[in-house]
Amino acid sequence: MFENIGRFDNVDITPIEFEKEVARCLKENGMNLTNSIVRHNVKARGSDGLYQIDVMAEFEAFGGAKFQVLVECKHQKNPIKREIVQALYDKIRSIGAHKGILFASTGTGSLTRKRSEMIRRWVVSKDLSP
Repeated sequence: MFENIGRFDNVDITPIEFEKEVARCLKENGMNLTNSIVRHNVKARGSDGLYQIDVMAEFEAFGGAKFQVLVECKHQKNPIKREIVQALYDKIRSIGAHKGILFASTGTGSLTRKRSEMIRRWVVSKDLSP
């Protein structure tokens, strides 16, 4: 589904550029979805406060049902820590989003089963093979 996200020719980009590239790829891949909107650097209100979201995707399916996906982007050298995954999980629950996606330029540690059902992990690197 995310043919354009599998690899980057230039991994020497800033974290903000990484977020924008993920947003661009999601926009391109969501063009066939009804009322698809992808936004970068969104402030979203949750049940316990205001959150910064790297990328938020919203669309409709099944005759008008609205879906919301929160995207966390991590372009860093170190593996993703559990706290990052937990924070995304908490944002999903607080905001009431349906799913979360974690795009990372490094690997992630193991996730609990419950969190892995709500959060899809995508590792993005120059050397990623299909």
